[in-house]
Amino acid sequence: YICRVMFWLNISKSFVTSVFYFKLKNTTERFCFIFCLSVYIFLLEVSGQMFPGRRPENVRVTVENQYECLMKKIMPYFNKPYNTELELKQSSAWMILKTLKERLLLLGTEIPDFPVEKIIPSPEINQYRNKDDFSVYYGVDGSNTTVGYLTGTPSLPGCVAVRPTYLTHIKDSHKHLALLFEDYIKKSPYRVCYHFRGGGFWKRLSVRSNEAGDLM
Repeated sequence: YICRVMFWLNISKSFVTSVFYFKLKNTTERFCFIFCLSVYIFLLEVSGQMFPGRRPENVRVTVENQYECLMKKIMPYFNKPYNTELELKQSSAWMILKTLKERLLLLGTEIPDFPVEKIIPSPEINQYRNKDDFSVYYGVDGSNTTVGYLTGTPSLPGCVAVRPTYLTHIKDSHKHLALLFEDYIKKSPYRVCYHFRGGGFWKRLSVRSNEAGDLM
């Protein structure tokens, strides 16, 4: 019975959405509507409200696999050659455009054909970032003041911060400054802000640098 009710509720929502869509006057308005609807659906999926049984879970992070887990999250192509990475990204961009066009066609809106331009390789693939934002959170080793990147969603169990030790796209000077900041807040009398509702002072560290090596 519950399944039937949910089915007809979804049908009703789809009908209302379709009626609203076809009342839009031009292609631009329809495109904006589809874009906003896609973002809304994505947020529902991430929060688990659309498919409650498919809510994402944080990966179990241990002392042994912490750096591998972080690299999979921050650098998903870390174990592939750079040329292969570009090919995968090019294919992904083409598939996104293809899917968008197919969905618009189903709704009666056509968009002109235009090619996906080829990705231009970067002249520098290591230590190229001039700005990094680090989080202050619980570490997998039991530390409550680890400065690094989060391995998952803080609102779900199992999320920890891992130091950016082996992230090759981050400058060594940024990593060193993160360690200095971590040592500093460990000695600070002010507590860490893990969640805004819980208060606290230390939560993030933003680092910038220029070609001369100056840090801010």
